[in-house]
Amino acid sequence: MFDPIPRDFAVRTERFNWQFGEKLTLKKPANITFDSIDQIIDRRRTRREFGKLSESQKNTLLWYTSRTIISEIDSNGLEVQHRPAPSAGALHPIHILIHTPENQCYKYLSEEHSLGLCSSDFINSKAIRHKADELVIGELGTLIQLVAEPAITMSKYKHAKSLIYRDAGVVLGYLSIVSEGLGLNLCALGLTGDSFLRKSNSHSQLTGVGLAWVGSRPS
Repeated sequence: MFDPIPRDFAVRTERFNWQFGEKLTLKKPANITFDSIDQIIDRRRTRREFGKLSESQKNTLLWYTSRTIISEIDSNGLEVQHRPAPSAGALHPIHILIHTPENQCYKYLSEEHSLGLCSSDFINSKAIRHKADELVIGELGTLIQLVAEPAITMSKYKHAKSLIYRDAGVVLGYLSIVSEGLGLNLCALGLTGDSFLRKSNSHSQLTGVGLAWVGSRPS
């Protein structure tokens, strides 16, 4: 695999055209107090039992891991963003899909801090949750799917593949640490979820790069 190299000139690419039904606006979390980072790191574990994620817990997890804080156009004419997690070139090619226990799929819209409902024609939420259940039973848990849009990173870098997968790993790491800080259970899976995108017309532009169960911590 070749090392990534910044391009001399940016390559303009057409972004994937996401289509949504309803949108659910999320609120900025209030009165959240975290333990110190060393306490959170020391007690973080992969946990495989999941209660239902409340709307407040989902809102807070996405806010502290994935929201867009600043968005601007760089000198190459590319959109770059500052989010809690770093990304190669500040490009953030990783999209977060949320598969609920009710078998609905939402995309997190980081600029708006909202959720957009994806159609069943885009991805079969029930089928992907069933596949994840074969590895770790999720039951009431929420399935997070990381989906990359490679053209975003490729617009700035040659040989960008490793950067995309590293970005996905960083997002998963932030989800893991913040979940522990919020008292949630999270378990990353070996599946990428890419095979489910191949069944839709999105696969020419999107690639599955990871799945994780997350849920409240059963008492």
